[in-house]
Amino acid sequence: MISSGDPTFPGSFAKCLEQFDKNDDGEISFTEFREIHRIFPMLLFPAFQMQDLIWRKTFGMTEWGRLKAEIVRREEIEQYMKEHDGAMPTPTLLELVLMPLRSIWTPYVQSSAEAANAATGGVEALAEQNDE
Repeated sequence: MISSGDPTFPGSFAKCLEQFDKNDDGEISFTEFREIHRIFPMLLFPAFQMQDLIWRKTFGMTEWGRLKAEIVRREEIEQYMKEHDGAMPTPTLLELVLMPLRSIWTPYVQSSAEAANAATGGVEALAEQNDE
């Protein structure tokens, strides 16, 4: 989330908030951020190009896709547990088959929060995990 706390360019930031902060909370939410990207796609192109390069040079696109799927599945499980008094959902057939291999494939994904942090730029957290 982008906040109006202490912007580097106050005038530009004020104009940005005026144009894109639809709910007038003084912050650019992810939905509002997506709108900025839709209107000005080239503004964020260098950042997305760099992200793509980092993904390709680290784990590879296949592994990042698998990590994203793991994050989504863990979030679904957490949501299910919240809605069903902590009960776990019934695993899919694929999950049952792959369960014994899970500890080999995903030792660095501890929770959806940590995985999301690592996948979206929490490089420091990922480095700390690798140092342990």
